[in-house]
Amino acid sequence: MNTQPSPQPRSHAHTLTIYTRQGCCLCKPVIALARRLQPEWGFELKILDVDDNLETRVAFGERIPVLLIDGQEVPGEQWTPADLRQAILHSQSTP
Repeated sequence: MNTQPSPQPRSHAHTLTIYTRQGCCLCKPVIALARRLQPEWGFELKILDVDDNLETRVAFGERIPVLLIDGQEVPGEQWTPADLRQAILHSQSTP
């Protein structure tokens, strides 16, 4: 049983953005995790293909998946529910 509290909403919903690309085997588990947690945590989920835009292709290159919460990159390549919870809670504490 999960005893850690879920992130509490601020005055606006958080936005979780995942940059991916077709065929990315590391991206699938991150997307699945985000979709599983979205109903409980109420964040907006954006899944964007890094190759759809030259700017993001140059910025991220082969470094995918890339996860952002409210526009701030979350370090790592694979995240657990606890990692995402901590990142969202951190984003709540920073203006």
